Amino acid sequence: MYINHTKKICFFRVPKTASTTCMFMLRMATDPNDDVIWSANPQGFQGGDAYGLHAVSGNAKRNPAIDHLTPSDAIMGGFITLEQLKGYDCYAFLRNPIDRYMSAHAHFNRNVPDHHKPNSQLPMEYGLLTRPQKSWFHCGEHLVCEPLWFDNFAEELKRILYELSGLRFPVLPKLNSSGIKPEPFDTYFPDDNAKGRVMKVLETEMEFYALMKERSQV
Repeated sequence: MYINHTKKICFFRVPKTASTTCMFMLRMATDPNDDVIWSANPQGFQGGDAYGLHAVSGNAKRNPAIDHLTPSDAIMGGFITLEQLKGYDCYAFLRNPIDRYMSAHAHFNRNVPDHHKPNSQLPMEYGLLTRPQKSWFHCGEHLVCEPLWFDNFAEELKRILYELSGLRFPVLPKLNSSGIKPEPFDTYFPDDNAKGRVMKVLETEMEFYALMKERSQV
C-alpha cells in the first residue's frame, strides 16, 4: 500500500500484479518531503535492502504489515478516510484472474520440483482465492480505485509515476519474479473437485474483470 497525502495519490497492492516493482518505482518517484505511508515487500522480501525499499526518509513511514491492505483495511487502520479516498487519485493493477492464479501457483511452488504438477496445488489459504481482486477496488459499495491494466503494465505504471513526480522513467525493473513460466491451466489440479472449487471463485473474479474492461471502453 502507498498513500501520499501530499500529492493525494494512493496505490493498493493486489497480490501477483508485480507490486514489488510498483513499490520500488513509487519510492523512486516520491518527494522525500511528502507525507507518505507506504509498504515495501511481502514478508520482508530479502532483496528489499538492495533495492532501497526498506529505507525511510523525510515523512515516509514504512510498515511491512500493511503490504497488501485493501482500501477498507486502510480505513480501518486509520491510514485514510473514505472521504479522502473519494477525493484522491487511487489506483491498483487488475490482472486476468486465471493468469494471476497461474502466476501465484508458479511463485508459491518455485522451489518445489515439478512445480506445475497436481501434487503441489496452490493452497486456498494463500490468499488469492479467499480475497478477490474486487476487494482492492471497492470500499463497500463505492468503487474507489481506478484499474490499471496489467496487460499494459509498463505504460500504466509510467503514467502514474509521471502523475506523481512529473518525471518520465524509460526503463522499469522486474523485481521479485519467480522467473517460472506457468503451465497450461488444466495441469494445476489433482481432480475435478479441486478444479471446480477454484473455478467457482474465479468465475466471480472473471465477471468483475469483464465489467471493469467494459467500463474502461466506454
